Order: sequence, then C-alpha cells, then structure tokens
Amino acid sequence: MLLIAPCMIMYGAIFLSSMYNNRENIVVFIGKELLALEFLLLTIYFCMKVLSGETPATMIYKERIINRLDNALLAIGAYQICSERFVKTPRIRVDRDAIVIDFDGDPAVRKKIESYSDQLSTALPKDMLINGMYFSKSQDELYIFYDDLNLDKRVVLENIEQVQALVKQRSYSQLMIDNKRTIDLEKNPGVLIVGESGSGKTYGTQFLITQALLKGFEVHICDIKRTYQAFSKNATFRYTVQGIIDELKAITEKIELRSEKMDAILEVDPTAIATCHGFSAVLVVVEEYLALMNAATPAEKKVIESLVKRITTTGRQLGMYLIITMQVSGADTIDTSIRSNLGVKLVYGNASETIYRTAFGQQDVPHIAFDLERGEGLGMIGSQRFLFRTPMIKYKASDVAAKLSGGELVEL
Repeated sequence: MLLIAPCMIMYGAIFLSSMYNNRENIVVFIGKELLALEFLLLTIYFCMKVLSGETPATMIYKERIINRLDNALLAIGAYQICSERFVKTPRIRVDRDAIVIDFDGDPAVRKKIESYSDQLSTALPKDMLINGMYFSKSQDELYIFYDDLNLDKRVVLENIEQVQALVKQRSYSQLMIDNKRTIDLEKNPGVLIVGESGSGKTYGTQFLITQALLKGFEVHICDIKRTYQAFSKNATFRYTVQGIIDELKAITEKIELRSEKMDAILEVDPTAIATCHGFSAVLVVVEEYLALMNAATPAEKKVIESLVKRITTTGRQLGMYLIITMQVSGADTIDTSIRSNLGVKLVYGNASETIYRTAFGQQDVPHIAFDLERGEGLGMIGSQRFLFRTPMIKYKASDVAAKLSGGELVEL
C-alpha cells in the first residue's frame, strides 16, 4: 500500500503539467493521464496480490505461463476476431494446481483447442508436468491440471514422532505418498513401485511400511534381498524362496478364512469392508519381485505367480493389500493380470521407456524434461498421472520398532 502514495503524486504531477500546457496538447494530456491511470491500477492490483500472500516471484512466474499460452493460442488460431487489427484470446487463470482457459463457450475456439491441445502442453515450461486436460461441464472452460517441480517442496521428517503426527491426520486406509497425495487402500489395494537402483524406491517403500505399522496393520514382508530386516521385530519377515512361498500360502489361507467369515456380512451389506467389521488390515510387501522370480525354479515361479494373483484379486473388501517393488529388465517382467490389479503405480527417478511401459502398461511413454532427485518420480492412480516427492526421511527403521515396542500406536 505504501506504493500508492508515490503513484498518486506522480499522477498529480502529470495532470498539473498537462494543465499548464496549451489546449492543443489535450491529446498528450489524455495519453499521459491514461498511462498514469493504468500504472496506478496495476500498482493497486500488485499491492492487493502481495497482501493476499502472493510473492512478486510467483506473479512473474504466472505471467510467464500466461504469455506462453497466449502465444500458443494465437499460433493455433484459438481467438475471436474483434477488428482488422485486434483479436481476443481466451482469458487465462493460473491456480495452484490448475490452469483455467476461459473461452466463453465459443465453439470455434473450443474446436481449435481440442484439435491442438498438444501444442498448449508443449508451450508450458519444461519443469511443469501435465496431469490431464478436461473441459468443464458447461463447455466454457478448459482445465489443465499440473504439478510444478519448482513450487512443490519436499517434506523433511526428522524423527518418527513427525511421521506419527502425519499418520494421525489421515484415515485408517490412507498412506501418504508425499505431502500432496495419499493412497487410499480401500479404493486401490494394490501398489506397484518401480525404479532403477538408487532411484529411491526402497526409500519410498520404507515410508509406506512405517505408516502401516504405526496404524496397526498386520504387515508381511517377503524380501529376498533382506532390505527391510530392520522391520522384522514388528512384521512377519521372510527372505528365502521357500520361506516366501510358505508365507504367501499362509496369507492365501487367511484370505479364504476371512472370505468365509465375511460372506454372511456381505449378504446383508454388499458394500461392507472387513476392516470396518473387526478385521485388521493386512499389508503384504513383496520386495524385488524380479529378483525373487529369478532365484526361483520354474515350478516355484508358477506357484509364486499364482499366489500373488490370488492376493491381488482379493481387493479392498477383505482388507488385504499388496505392495510389489521391482527393478525392470523388460516390459514382460510382470504378469499383465497382476499389473492390472495394482491400481497405484509409482515410478522412481528418470526412468527409461521400458520401465514406464512396464509400470503403466501403455504406449504413450511420458517425457519428463527435468532431472528428478532420489525419492522423486512419476505416479499414476487410475489414468491420472502426477509428480510425487517422497518426504526426506531422517529417522531409522529401528526407530519404528522402538516406538512400537513402547505400545505407542496411533489412535484411530
């Protein structure tokens, strides 16, 4: 607001100097007056934005996006002709997670935007990831949903108490991916985590296991590389091929028993969920699935695959959830039916085309034009892509065991 006073002084000076001139300078006077008035309005607008909490850097960044999109709209002919010299492009608003292009329902402009939507995405800065484009129900606006690597800051978790505080903020079936997104296991009971060595997939899986244990989940870890042995005090831990097969068989037996007990409940309420009827949530983690299959004999591979399929098809109603992590050597490294039942896909790091196809199972491989740090990646829930940034974790797995041994579980 302090800027308004100097602007008013300048506006007054221009007005007085113009009045001092003769009447023939009235055009100059009007030009100066309008210039000063425009500057005054822009200053007021700037001050209001600052008072609302928006920084000058953010405003400049948004203007850059608007200018890029304006140029793209002009290039594809998505505008209304006002006169021989002027055209009107759609109004553009940049929000925190979405860009809104308002074209007043003009069918010609809408058709241009539909036909050349790819040019709109490529016009945006390279550090923005487009999640999707959707027209509003009224067909007056186009929404471009995005993630911005520059704006989304990673959470730093210094100790297990901070994790516990975050867990309390979410429902029983929800596990945090990062500070923006959660996995609701009741809707998506299967998770596939993929990435090359050093990308942070183990780091991210540890974070999910920690949350599950703090919530009181029954956790089973099948880990041939013994990556998560620190959790063995609080979770069932198996690391040999035969031990893993035996554990998967025991889990499928538990599925059958739970299914029998749920039958009577489901007859009354087909939408019933086991965790709402006295059953604890069960999380099965199969670490390095590809390494496990490579270590198994052909007969053992068939058994493992059939058992994993059984768990993936159990779904949300029985409260049986599955996480599979793996490195990738080819697009056929995981059975298609297993992958299709894993509704959440998390790809860590700047992945190869093969890794994206293995995880997402599609031909249009995404292109990320910026470098991702360890613990960052591209995810997909259903058909929606998103950028995720796993919190920077400074606690140890042994801290989780110490917390749980003291009986300090999260109140749910």
